[in-house]
Amino acid sequence: MKGVEWETTTFDHGGQTVTIIFRKAGKNVDYEPWLLAAPSAILARNGFKGKGLYAMKRFKKGTEIGTYIGKIVGKYKTQQEGLNSDLAKELVLSGRSDKLVTLRCKNEKGWCLIDGDPEQPPCIPLVNDPKGTGLRTNCILSEWGILRSTASSIPAFDMSKSVEENVKSELRISYGDGFWNLIRQTLS
Repeated sequence: MKGVEWETTTFDHGGQTVTIIFRKAGKNVDYEPWLLAAPSAILARNGFKGKGLYAMKRFKKGTEIGTYIGKIVGKYKTQQEGLNSDLAKELVLSGRSDKLVTLRCKNEKGWCLIDGDPEQPPCIPLVNDPKGTGLRTNCILSEWGILRSTASSIPAFDMSKSVEENVKSELRISYGDGFWNLIRQTLS
């Protein structure tokens, strides 16, 4: 997303540390609350702890939310080759990364294995897969790393409620079979 600037502020919300991510899209406009990084209601439903990413304003279908940011750790001819690589398996098995994605390489052919940076705004690597929760995805991550809403409407996070009560505001994507196969292969 060209021409977009990001700022963050962290504070306590009901005993939990949360971070509001502000977006400024273009000149002569103010920063607006865009996303919230907070404990994930989705992960909690599956018995895990970790952060998730929530909408701070209502997103309608097709809204471009942000770009996946991280470090390129490998380049491959195909997406499957990247996910099945020894490097991907090593990173997952060692616990050094649970934010791996394969995205099209910019300015060259092939796929890049990206180790996502969940601290770098807009913090897209914090988006979780709702697998096993009974919830559906509400976003999609393009092969170029752009996160877009796919639901007709994703409501804004209500600061007067808990993260669990805001589960409909949590952004959700499918990690895909390739990712889950990598996890199964690596951890079995």
